[in-house]
Amino acid sequence: KYISIIFKIIPWIKLVGISGSLAMMGSSKTDDIDLFVITSKKRIWVTRLMLILITSLTGLRRTRREKQLQVNGKICINLILEESNLAQNKKNIYLAHEVLQMKILWQRDGVYSLFLHANDWAFKFLPNWKSSVLEIRKEKKSTNSFAYKNGKNNLTSVMENFSKNLQLKIMGNPDNSERIEKGALYFHPEDKGVKILGEYKKRLNKLLS
Repeated sequence: KYISIIFKIIPWIKLVGISGSLAMMGSSKTDDIDLFVITSKKRIWVTRLMLILITSLTGLRRTRREKQLQVNGKICINLILEESNLAQNKKNIYLAHEVLQMKILWQRDGVYSLFLHANDWAFKFLPNWKSSVLEIRKEKKSTNSFAYKNGKNNLTSVMENFSKNLQLKIMGNPDNSERIEKGALYFHPEDKGVKILGEYKKRLNKLLS
């Protein structure tokens, strides 16, 4: 948890949360730590670069080449969203579970409430989700959430463009575990969604037959 406190030095980060199996207290000793991050508008690439530097310097970064047995306790930042692009386009029960199970380590400007409002479709799949999450859903939107003071900073904008070009050059062509969208970065070394949804549909059909 201490590493997430260090992330607070990055002024453009609005939220850091835990996702995946650890969020549901179902992780094993060999699992990494999946982090979910929300940034200010047009600060997603410079934020990711700084997160990579911090986790690399602390020896906590999970890399592509590391095998499952080598990632115990290491950090995988597998989802970064801009505050202006919180809605998830893929709507299914697996993603609904992923959206609602996230555990917040810290946030700014009430952005978690905005995230839930943007993805309120998830409650249609899981209407009985625990009340603490539903209460957060009812919070008022922060009046400061979209006041992007940093957006007027020309130097930071240059840093954002440089960070984007540098990372895209290093990454090369995205593989199946990487998805790059406007205001959203998805990096899942092991995307279990397809497998889990397939098994879910198989069992559902068995029950209905």
